[in-house]
Amino acid sequence: MVADWARDPTKQYNRISCSCYAAVAILVLVNVMEQPFSRSLIVCTAPADTAPGAPFSGSARCGDRLRVIGDGAKLSGKGQSLEQLSRFFVMLIMSSVADLFGRKVAILIGLFSVLISTVLFVMASLNATYAYSLFILAQGIQGAHGLEVLGLIICGDFARETGDVITWYAKREQYSLVTSFLFWFLGIYIQSLDLTDYTLVWVVLSLGTMLILIDIVLFFPETMPTKDKNTLPRGVLQTIADEVRSYRKLIMGSKWVASTVFESAFVAAGEGVFPFMLPFMMAYFGYSPMGAILGLLPQLALGALCIPLTKKLCHRFGHRNAWEMLFAYNLAKQYLLWPFMCTRAFGLVPIPIVFGYLSCLSSGMKGLRNSVIFKIVGVENNARFTALVGVVKYLVGSASTFLYAEVFDATTTNYISKLNIISLSNLLWTVVFIIFYSLGIRDRVLIECDNLTTEESSKSNANTSAEKADGLKKD
Repeated sequence: MVADWARDPTKQYNRISCSCYAAVAILVLVNVMEQPFSRSLIVCTAPADTAPGAPFSGSARCGDRLRVIGDGAKLSGKGQSLEQLSRFFVMLIMSSVADLFGRKVAILIGLFSVLISTVLFVMASLNATYAYSLFILAQGIQGAHGLEVLGLIICGDFARETGDVITWYAKREQYSLVTSFLFWFLGIYIQSLDLTDYTLVWVVLSLGTMLILIDIVLFFPETMPTKDKNTLPRGVLQTIADEVRSYRKLIMGSKWVASTVFESAFVAAGEGVFPFMLPFMMAYFGYSPMGAILGLLPQLALGALCIPLTKKLCHRFGHRNAWEMLFAYNLAKQYLLWPFMCTRAFGLVPIPIVFGYLSCLSSGMKGLRNSVIFKIVGVENNARFTALVGVVKYLVGSASTFLYAEVFDATTTNYISKLNIISLSNLLWTVVFIIFYSLGIRDRVLIECDNLTTEESSKSNANTSAEKADGLKKD
């Protein structure tokens, strides 16, 4: 039986998208605001200098700029750590909650966690005594929203009802990217105002979240297909147990899956340094918050433009040689620039910015890596493997983010201590490389690279033959 909402799926999807992507917009703004907001909560004995032209410390309650940057980064890092831990648990239960109680109820629960988070941020702005605890608690609760998972589930509902998979997932990617892009820039604009009191910002976001909640309660259609009672999950706890068992079965069933998950966990831990690069630039190079953002921002666009370079490299030299060249390039970049990350190239450009632009040249390797992993894991295990890696990354990310927050010291004058977060990241990347070589992943990766080259060559030859045949027919 066709659900009522599926009789005009495009109209209903657009209607649902209005609510879902309004929620995404709120989340984007919350995430962009969290770091500068954490700095505004820092309290110390040094009075803030409000004279015109005085350096902006980031807090109205502390005039020690480096103290504000360092303590703000630690506070934000601890909040992010708890947020990722929440997301780890939500990844385990959100799909079963959506199946037991419906998509609408699951979205309401997730969005209510965002509302509680923004209200706690308001309270943190108004209460200096408990501000740190309220901030960390707010980020932890916010991690329970699960909106990414729910968005995929709803897309699946539309795909199942209409038999069209590509359209709905393409629409989701399109709407999500546009919404994130626009509201990310709005968040950056708010940051450029150099606020020291974010109370009004959080009040507005709280009211916006309440309006979205009301809209969902009144107008959001339930997209969950009608099921026989025997097919419904037996309960949230039972579903979690089943989920964990399925992950264990996947890992135990293939040493390649197990070793790749293990490697992916440390890749996530190594990449955990990126959120700390803004305070790193502010503390050790004297950048303002906006100056640091504008220094790093062009790398995002250049990285996207450089992705096709990897494909061209594969086409010209083969996937195996392309992988080896990119791997050696990243390895050299990672370790050769490590000792110089707190210096400037030719006394002008900070080495972290140089590192970022050099990384753009190999930005397409992530896509190549995903293609190889897809081959290793197999089509039948890909969805489950992706979910497992996501769960593991949130769990590992929670621990690594906490570690980065602990070792970052904005006030230090010791050069080695300034490199703490870079050194920790490189230590974790070293573990990645050891796993990659010692567990035989490299050999398997190169075999799959050869298979990709063979497949690409076969397709190219088939296309050439077809074009020749068409040419002969025309003649």
